[in-house]
Amino acid sequence: LEGFPQTASIAYLPDVARLEWAWHEAFHAPFSEALDAQAFAQVPPDKRPALRLALRPGARLLRSAYPAAKIWEFALSEHGPNAPRLDLESEAAGHVLVVRPQLEVLVVDLELAEWRWLSALAARTQLAAAGALARSVHADADCERYLDAHLEIGSFAALRSRPRADAPRPASRWIPCGDAAWPS
Repeated sequence: LEGFPQTASIAYLPDVARLEWAWHEAFHAPFSEALDAQAFAQVPPDKRPALRLALRPGARLLRSAYPAAKIWEFALSEHGPNAPRLDLESEAAGHVLVVRPQLEVLVVDLELAEWRWLSALAARTQLAAAGALARSVHADADCERYLDAHLEIGSFAALRSRPRADAPRPASRWIPCGDAAWPS
């Protein structure tokens, strides 16, 4: 859409289309268990700064020069002749998380520092380092509030324990058959 001459006057359209595509990816993503506050609370406090939290499968982080989530929601809403107009001049740039914690896909507007924090976590940055990155955007970034909010909505995949280095490895699920391999 960015290079399509017929839509050149609708500068926000490519970003809204990316958000729509992210919604579809989240909707069709495989289900996984969420990390909840109770499971997170079981992690010893001294181990939490080193945690690497993963977003749920299909979760997408988007940013736009336009309020893409508000435009998308406005386009999907029913509005009559007296409905308020969306004033793009007064709206800030958009930072969005698209995630499907259960059956419904959520489109969540984020603060810039919160978006930076989630982006760092999505890149498998440790929790403490992600917090430092968020505070580099805004010195008062409230990472505890971000964590609580995303545990509440189910943004993160459940924690997996890493197998010990000396633990026995499971047998291969693949059985060789000539030049091909088939699942067992």
